[in-house]
Amino acid sequence: MFKAEESFERLGLIRGKLQEGDAYNEAYVKTSNNNFSALLSSIDTSRMLNNAIKIGKFPSATVKDCHIDIPATRAAALMGGKHLHLPLTFKNGDKCVVRIALQGGTASPQDLLIQEMNSEVATLIALETVGVRIAKAKSRCIIPRGARPPYFLLEWLDGEASFMDADLRQQKACISEIAKEFIKLEKLSYNAIGCLAFKSEDSPDFYVGPMVEPTLCGRDEHGRLSQLGPFENAQDFRVAQVRQVLSQIEGGYKYLDNAVEAYLIHLEVIDLIKVLYPTRQGPHLFYIKHADDKGDQWFFRGDSFLGTIDWEW
Repeated sequence: MFKAEESFERLGLIRGKLQEGDAYNEAYVKTSNNNFSALLSSIDTSRMLNNAIKIGKFPSATVKDCHIDIPATRAAALMGGKHLHLPLTFKNGDKCVVRIALQGGTASPQDLLIQEMNSEVATLIALETVGVRIAKAKSRCIIPRGARPPYFLLEWLDGEASFMDADLRQQKACISEIAKEFIKLEKLSYNAIGCLAFKSEDSPDFYVGPMVEPTLCGRDEHGRLSQLGPFENAQDFRVAQVRQVLSQIEGGYKYLDNAVEAYLIHLEVIDLIKVLYPTRQGPHLFYIKHADDKGDQWFFRGDSFLGTIDWEW
């Protein structure tokens, strides 16, 4: 039976939680801006410019010939929630982007972060080989001295808006161009599921390595990074994902209020995966896919699609 008193009591709780949420958001923005200021103060711009000239293949430039444009706010520099983009401009008009990994909070630990960034560079190089329009990588991950954040250099795309910011007319004009870019991905096939990684620090060659997605990584008893993959088929990959969750439930890191029910449900999910992803004789072919493809990394100028500026994992 409907009880008005209970409804009003629930409404009061909801309002209280909304107010708590507003306070949280306000504190989050304040803390983020403080962290942004601290991050900027930790950057050695002179060394960053030297690295850009040397590693980014601008041999005729000097530090005096270029400068880094520091955005006034974190929001203006934020790209994808995990990276900051700082434009680097040369006197002759050349530009590139310094893509800096955020640290602290929900960011990956340093050893995984470096793998993530180098995997992104390898992916950009692979996409370039089949003509996918991207912001080309101009360096591998650069690891500064001290506790400074790692970064790498990207080609500058002189776009006016991302797909999410574009108006409906722009989106309609460019969607067919974006579809053509996705069709090109068919030219890149691999025999395993994982993330691209360079064979060595000096080698230009790469291979399908383990996953660098933070939720699929952990630590062993000695504190060393433990990663899943690569996988030869989709069933093994999906089962490993669920087993990772089971391990987190066992360790008391997930579903603390209903651990038993959550554990049993995930065991049932494994049974369903075996039905949905039956193992078949190979060879199995897999293709590059953006892990968080929501359109904010597609850049435009007018009605023309310029390319993708961010292609993680």
